[in-house]
Amino acid sequence: MPKRILVADDDHKICFLMQLKLEEKGYAVVTAGDGEETLEKVKSSKPDLLILDVRMPKLDGDQVYMTLHSQAETKKLPILMMTGLRTDEEIQTEHEENIFAKPVNFEKLFSKIKQILGE
Repeated sequence: MPKRILVADDDHKICFLMQLKLEEKGYAVVTAGDGEETLEKVKSSKPDLLILDVRMPKLDGDQVYMTLHSQAETKKLPILMMTGLRTDEEIQTEHEENIFAKPVNFEKLFSKIKQILGE
């Protein structure tokens, strides 16, 4: 059974591209367009990994991250973040090694995904 990855980004083109690239690698992909939908899809699809945009409507990436990691059932869900922000001062998370700048370097992203999922 393929590993499930949830891609959350309010830019539908980015979601489509990410879904296409990840499915080419054999992953099952679900997408979400805002923070609230992301939380709903985490519960309904039970992904093995979440790729989360930092800036999204309704709830931003940091709010989604904090919500998921404060709940027992989703506390251990691995999360990679994507951002168009370029400076360290703008990145407001302690897990900088799990942040990817847009446009995403897919070679680095796939390497990180394999590491996280133990492939």
